[in-house]
Amino acid sequence: MSFGTRLWILITTIAWNLPWLIVAIVAAVAFLRHKHAPRVPLVIQIAGSLGTFLVALLRWLVVWLLYLAGAPYTYTDDAYTIFSFLAFLTMLIFAIGYAWEKLGKRKDLAGLPR
Repeated sequence: MSFGTRLWILITTIAWNLPWLIVAIVAAVAFLRHKHAPRVPLVIQIAGSLGTFLVALLRWLVVWLLYLAGAPYTYTDDAYTIFSFLAFLTMLIFAIGYAWEKLGKRKDLAGLPR
């Protein structure tokens, strides 16, 4: 695989996962600007969305390094499996923070920590 192909895959990886970075930035701005906003759910959302973006970049880097090392395809396939699971976990972390924030706005669940 040529360098141009690898570079194109990096560009598309960044473009495909850019919304997660934007969500992390927006949540961080809300965390810093709005003192009345729920703090813990926003931190969880920041961790989940930024983690999803970073896992995608790390997956690209590991697969590229495996390619450079001449590793067998099974190693690359294993790396994709591991990073897909990590991406699922980071998306789950984001979803937990989002749900926590939405549930915290309900009057009948006002006892949730903020």
